[in-house]
Amino acid sequence: MRKLAIFSLMGVFIIAGTPAWADFDAGLAAYKKNDFDTAIKEWRPLAEKGDAKSQYYLGSLYYYGFGVSQDYSKAIFWFKKASDQGESSAQLCMGLMCYNGQGMDLNPNQAAYWFRKAAEQGSAQAQHHLGHLCATGMSGKKDIVEGYMWFSLAADGNYKPAVVRRDEIAKQMTPQQLAEAQRLAREWKPDKTK
Repeated sequence: MRKLAIFSLMGVFIIAGTPAWADFDAGLAAYKKNDFDTAIKEWRPLAEKGDAKSQYYLGSLYYYGFGVSQDYSKAIFWFKKASDQGESSAQLCMGLMCYNGQGMDLNPNQAAYWFRKAAEQGSAQAQHHLGHLCATGMSGKKDIVEGYMWFSLAADGNYKPAVVRRDEIAKQMTPQQLAEAQRLAREWKPDKTK
């Protein structure tokens, strides 16, 4: 099984409504300077109080071993807390760790669960990975129509690997399947309630 890479874990996100914005910003500024000790000092109290973005970033530090010993169990702990609050970046990471068997057994079904959560919120990378699981049947029933739909949405979200996968899978589809997949992609709307 090919491992999926975790991309842009530490991307900059717009965060609204964080009560301790200055502390989060101080952590982010420290992170950008490779001052991981300060980043941890700023993010850990926020994460412990339930701030999903801080939980996600703290999990990322443990995932990569920045400022701490690399520890997939601790990364999962923080990613799960953030994921349960609807943090799509953490859900994507949970999916990738389940898919790759990092800190846990390989579990394509659980990976699909987390990818779907993030994909439904519009994460192009999660949409691509969910498309792969659907198109190959790795997490259950093979569904090339749904696979195409997710690849198409990821491609529309500028996730370049999805363009190739979408075009490859289209060659395997009947005209009716392709028309249905394209209709589903056109009608799809992200879930903004999470």
